[in-house]
Amino acid sequence: MRTDRLALVALLAFAVAAGGCKKKEDASSDESAEKDKKSAKKKDKGDDEGDDDGKKKKKGDDEASDDDGKKKKKGDDEGDDDGKKKKKGGGGGSLTGNFEGQEVQFKYGRTTGFGSLRLELSNEKLPCKGGNPSDDAYTLSFELSAGPNGKFFTGYPIGVPVTYNHQRIKLKSTFVRPQFVNLEIDPFNLKEGEHIKGSLSFDHKWTEMKGDDKKDWKYTTDGKFDIEICDDPFGGYKRVKVPLAGEAPEGDVAGKFGSDTFKAKSALVIVLKDYSTKKEYIDAVEFYSADDVDCANHWTEGRKSAYFYLTDVGGAGETTKFEGTMQPAQPWFAAPKGKGTTPSLKSFGYSGGRRAWIKLNKIDFKKGATINGEVFAESAPDSKPEDSGKIGGHFSAKVCNSGW
Repeated sequence: MRTDRLALVALLAFAVAAGGCKKKEDASSDESAEKDKKSAKKKDKGDDEGDDDGKKKKKGDDEASDDDGKKKKKGDDEGDDDGKKKKKGGGGGSLTGNFEGQEVQFKYGRTTGFGSLRLELSNEKLPCKGGNPSDDAYTLSFELSAGPNGKFFTGYPIGVPVTYNHQRIKLKSTFVRPQFVNLEIDPFNLKEGEHIKGSLSFDHKWTEMKGDDKKDWKYTTDGKFDIEICDDPFGGYKRVKVPLAGEAPEGDVAGKFGSDTFKAKSALVIVLKDYSTKKEYIDAVEFYSADDVDCANHWTEGRKSAYFYLTDVGGAGETTKFEGTMQPAQPWFAAPKGKGTTPSLKSFGYSGGRRAWIKLNKIDFKKGATINGEVFAESAPDSKPEDSGKIGGHFSAKVCNSGW
């Protein structure tokens, strides 16, 4: 009996042990299944995500699919409605300068307009809505008038005055004469958001004298530029767009300025030599209403009656002889208002706006030589009556070589 009881107890103990093992196995199996489930979810979450078409795209990568499923990188040029690349605004280009030994990359540009179109470049961003770069920035600028037929002298080389500056570094020279500038601009539409592209080069030297000591400072640029046309909140471009005539009137140089009628009876070309570079250039072309004005008396006899002349003549330097093309220039007029009085110079409306062109058929720097050409100047329509003029025609001028 005792033996039977012991056998029964042993049998019960074995059954309990077996049941406990089964429960542990079941628990372990459930736990493993749960882990597998969590792992699967985690894997699903980290897997590639599908787009609407079931195509895979990686989350966090630089590439994103557009509406057509085509890949494009974030930060790339944005496409327009036709899928073509559209360049972001801000201008740019590869114009490189070297000022007093410092190389400068003029990567940024903008425009403004009042009497003429001002184009400005810098190695720092130039916001269209105003504001200046830092004191450590280099800036370079020049201006254009609409020119003959309102084409802004585009499509061929011209010369314009160029100024440059560094707010902190006081450069020894801050400008180069138009007679030594080679500027060529591609045709463009003067419209907000469009771009003005072209090339610019000059090689300028400034000689500094301190007692017996002499030092030459160099200023050069060469390369292409790309300038964004900024918006025009004040309507300045309306003035800028006013064109000049594409042809000079027949006959001798003549016209009116204010209440004065003008007819040229003498014409001179004033040639000077740049002190630093020793290069010759045409400094001015002068027209006088008096007869027999020559190189010796143009400062005296010529100023006793009305006279008209042009400065900042483009394409008229020894290294930039742009013959046979219409070049921008700055027009001036003066007329004495009584015997013995000194006439005051007047520009052709709001600082002139460089509203003149001149064409020199053949450039010669020799004293006594003759240069033939055409000229035309006209004030903007909104100029004051006393500052309004329109003068033009054909001429034959004598060269006065004054040296330096």
